[in-house]
Amino acid sequence: MRFLMLAPYLLWPLHGGSSVRMFYIIKELAKRGHRIVLLAGQQGMSPSDNVLNQLCEQVDSYELPSGSRLSFAIRSVFSGQPYPALKFQTRKLRERVYDLLHNKYFDLIWVNFLLLADTLSPALVRNTPVILDQYESEELLWQ
Repeated sequence: MRFLMLAPYLLWPLHGGSSVRMFYIIKELAKRGHRIVLLAGQQGMSPSDNVLNQLCEQVDSYELPSGSRLSFAIRSVFSGQPYPALKFQTRKLRERVYDLLHNKYFDLIWVNFLLLADTLSPALVRNTPVILDQYESEELLWQ
């Protein structure tokens, strides 16, 4: 099977619990013969040669929006968009998702976190199953 995996940030080097979790999911899927195209957000340079390139068929990144936490929070209040959407979504991400889904066939789309899920319109996804991997809940953390 070929998977498209969307992640809010590049997983390597491993830098926290969620990146470790996503990395080992990719590693296990690759070990079982699945082909993975990873699209992840990143600040600065594009993905360099790392272990993800050995596990994935393709590793691609998009530039994360720049700004401080305060600027994202202020923009969130006035834009009506949630803070995480402003922090991780860009027009370039939407364009890259569109390009990938129009130019390659995927058996499954794996979305890490709800904040990336709305980059997938029903018309774009068509009949491809989508897994939402929401293993943290910001709402519960804030409570």
